[in-house]
Amino acid sequence: MLANVPTEDSGGTDTGGSASTTAGTSSSSGMAAGGVSGSGTTAGSPSSGSSSGGTVAAGGAAGSGGKAGMGGAGGTAGTSSGAGGGGSGSGSAGASGSAGSGGNDTCPDDPAKTAPGKCGCGVPDVDSASAASCVPLQNSLLHRYSFDANANDSVGTAHGKLMGGATVSAGALNLAGASSGQYLDLPNALISTLTDATIEAYVTWTGQAGGQWQRVFDFGSSDLGEDKAGSGAKYLFLSPRTFRACYTSATPKAEIFIDSSTPFPAASAQVAVVVDSTAKTLSLYLDGDSVGSTALGLPLSSINDVNNWLGRSQYASDEYFAGQISEFRIYNAALTAAQLKTSKKMGENSSYLKK
Repeated sequence: MLANVPTEDSGGTDTGGSASTTAGTSSSSGMAAGGVSGSGTTAGSPSSGSSSGGTVAAGGAAGSGGKAGMGGAGGTAGTSSGAGGGGSGSGSAGASGSAGSGGNDTCPDDPAKTAPGKCGCGVPDVDSASAASCVPLQNSLLHRYSFDANANDSVGTAHGKLMGGATVSAGALNLAGASSGQYLDLPNALISTLTDATIEAYVTWTGQAGGQWQRVFDFGSSDLGEDKAGSGAKYLFLSPRTFRACYTSATPKAEIFIDSSTPFPAASAQVAVVVDSTAKTLSLYLDGDSVGSTALGLPLSSINDVNNWLGRSQYASDEYFAGQISEFRIYNAALTAAQLKTSKKMGENSSYLKK
């Protein structure tokens, strides 16, 4: 919040006695001086100005036979002016003015906060009727890839390996798609060890002219084993063209999937796949809005995730993903729509998630 500009207000001059008296004035710090009494006079009433953290005002000095002025109240931080003190106390010094409340508001656009707290300005630290706290995101985040300068995991130790000429630049993983062979290889067992999971990505897809089954991510295995694409065996994947989230852990495979009725956007978007073991559901979200959900009674532990890839499919015939992934996160919780909206509001470069 911005502090009011301090004002100055001189009290009246008392010429009824043998000496005149001038009331104190306020300063930009919010300090009000007490009136000074002259012989046989009554001190004028000082006034205090508003300030961004007022200081204690001094009381007026007592004059011979006069009434000392009371010190003005200090300014209240950022909002109201302190009141001027009135004359009181025959022959005694006036009381000191009260101090204005200090402090700076570092969240001026957030009426609920004066400091960022755990979640930053504009996001509550505890759940409210209008927004979810960021604390569950902080507590459940296992892996985070922000692609600031490399493909390292800034929360855990599951660092990625750039493959086929894939690059990191301008804060994103850049993938050429088609038959380029570009993808990011992540360590094994990232999701098979989890009970609940949310996989969140900030994606710009530029492969609209490319193949049908490009992958934002594909975690699992093929019939050819580790590090090889063949025919998909067990997996959890997200594909942009059909905008499908898909799970299978059966042999022969029986896919469980969601096809969104909302097209995958051409512009940058937040997408998330959520596995909820309690509700027994597989859900798909776009910018925090649900775009589909289906029953899923099978566990993530049934997936043999030895090929954890961004931009590559377990199926050798599928084209590679074309576009940029600027943020990729894995949580060990089934995040809600409200929590995903909080994540979206905080943004992909949020400093309030673990680094």
